[in-house]
Amino acid sequence: MALGKPPPSYALAPPPIKELSEQAGQLVSCTSTFPQGVLRKEAVWAAEETVQALDALAKHFLSNCALEDTATHGDDYLTTTGAVHAAVEKAVKISDSEREAIAKAWKANAEGLSDSLGDVKEMMEEQGKKGDNEDEEDGFDDGWDEFGKEFQKKLSPEERERVAKVRGQL
Repeated sequence: MALGKPPPSYALAPPPIKELSEQAGQLVSCTSTFPQGVLRKEAVWAAEETVQALDALAKHFLSNCALEDTATHGDDYLTTTGAVHAAVEKAVKISDSEREAIAKAWKANAEGLSDSLGDVKEMMEEQGKKGDNEDEEDGFDDGWDEFGKEFQKKLSPEERERVAKVRGQL
């Protein structure tokens, strides 16, 4: 009734919000039972997101309970209610095992790793094209000169060899 269709019944909101708060406490308590690892991090993250959404919803309803005129509230409560539903849906979809959690985390980070690898390959190709003529200026400002000479060093032959080995393994 309090969280149903517009207009909201702000005076009836505190009991359901209190119950949701108690259940949120139980949710947080459950995350401590997970063993250390990626699965636990995923569970803690889902619990934190859910609790934050519930907190925003509770603050909205409790701050508006004192106001008599419900017409002045608008539909802001629908946004906070939707955030709670979205957080709960994400929490329901946490991994079933540590292996699945690791695979999910790896997949999420793979794109960033792939982009970084592409940058390294591009840098190596650029270094290879310049060859021994390291003083050649191509007119391109990559912004590294702002950090000083330490960051403007060219790769040594040993570093080039190391990167070539890494490229060969990937």
